Amino acid sequence: MSKSKYKNLLIGGCILCWYILPLRLSSQELLEYYPPQHAQVSDSIYRKWSNELKEFFLEGKNKICNYCPSGIVICYCHLKANPEIIWNSIIYSLKTDSIFTCKFDFNLDLRNKIIKSAITPKQYFEYRKICDTVFKRVDSSLIKELVKIKQRDEQIREHHTYEEIRTNKKLQDEMVQLDTINMRHIDDILLRYGRYPGKKLVDEMSGVVASVILHSPYANQLKYFLHIEKAVYNHDLSPQYLALLTDRIKMIEGKPQEFCSQIVYDEKKKKEVLYKYQGTIQEVEKRRIRFRMLSLKQYLENYYPHIEYPNK
Repeated sequence: MSKSKYKNLLIGGCILCWYILPLRLSSQELLEYYPPQHAQVSDSIYRKWSNELKEFFLEGKNKICNYCPSGIVICYCHLKANPEIIWNSIIYSLKTDSIFTCKFDFNLDLRNKIIKSAITPKQYFEYRKICDTVFKRVDSSLIKELVKIKQRDEQIREHHTYEEIRTNKKLQDEMVQLDTINMRHIDDILLRYGRYPGKKLVDEMSGVVASVILHSPYANQLKYFLHIEKAVYNHDLSPQYLALLTDRIKMIEGKPQEFCSQIVYDEKKKKEVLYKYQGTIQEVEKRRIRFRMLSLKQYLENYYPHIEYPNK
């Protein structure tokens, strides 16, 4: 073989390797991959979705960001990335949060059309099969059980203000009785299933168990803290519940809260105030963003307009 032919073959092989390398990327390696600009994608569209992709990559470093992999999928679709890249990103999204991914991609018509046109018919059929299995995995009998527990949990709280409950001994006693009944059921459920019944098992009812634990005595909150923490980091429960439980425990222990989720009644001032918090209010806001909570400023404006937003 002549030197020129060998050189051409070597260059061609390198180009081929560079071209197929992205197709062999694993779901983990897909992170930080930016596809080259497709001929059918305009400069403005490429910039827009590349920037979106960058944002999802950055947010994805936050281990509790369950929507980031799904965002990466749609960015790749708009950028007209190779179907194998999109398929790998779908698999990664399914591993992160299968219920969220399937509901998002098959319940929203426009998104479904975009994804369907971006992958091969075989891949789309496989995706449909996976999601059918995901939906069948939901435990309907446990959901019914949790619905009843939720109704009891909200029986007093949804129909009376904090002030009404605080000043009415009869309401307090009734609420404690309902919470005690609920906690017995939760103990039984966690014993039966051996893990937190999260989104993969009960879909939208995943927060019920956490709510009951939040309303239970300190000993139960400590006992089940790791269950809730694990469920959150497995993308099986909204991270807000972990933030609430963390603050609740710290408040009971007399320590500063991290997310400013706890509001107490100040007997001296005769009004509701924010319980003491750790660090600056800017640091609190950053923690709230990380745990996908409404900003404290917006939260106070919406629900506690009489409480002044702290400036430091």
